Amino acid sequence: MSESTDTINSIGKIELPNIDYNEENPHQKNIDSMSKAIPNLTDGLLLLGKVPIDAISLKLIELQKEQSLLLNALKSENVKLSSIKNVDTILENFSKINEYLIKIQVLKKDMSAVQDKLGKINEKAKSLKEKKKQYEISVHERVEKQLQRERDLIVKPSSQTIQTNISNNTKPQQQNTLNSNISL
Repeated sequence: MSESTDTINSIGKIELPNIDYNEENPHQKNIDSMSKAIPNLTDGLLLLGKVPIDAISLKLIELQKEQSLLLNALKSENVKLSSIKNVDTILENFSKINEYLIKIQVLKKDMSAVQDKLGKINEKAKSLKEKKKQYEISVHERVEKQLQRERDLIVKPSSQTIQTNISNNTKPQQQNTLNSNISL
């Protein structure tokens, strides 16, 4: 490459072209300030990317530690489970749980059906009791009406006959003989 083109070395610094600075060059001040600013800019750009990367790497390290702790805990639990006697019976009992859950659901359905039937029967019994009560009331009313009709049909003695009966009761009673016209 030629001297007039910029080259970048492996560190990330830009090499400026060789220019004769003995002459008064109006761009010389700009070049000096650029040569000072370029390292600062590259450091700033690196810091912008470095901060999030560092935060991410810290989080990854934390996650790796947590995963290793979880793996160790799982291994210890597996060792504990494998050391238990009667693991087969425990596993067999766990497999029966589904069967028992199904049986419980069937019983629950049956109980709700029985409860519904019981509610219907109770409603029917209530209505029958009410009908029986109404029937008894109507029978009682009919009997009362019948009795009242019979009372109304019975001849009532008039007030004169009542007085004569009272006066007859005060007289000495006559002897009942065959011939009531004969008196003694």
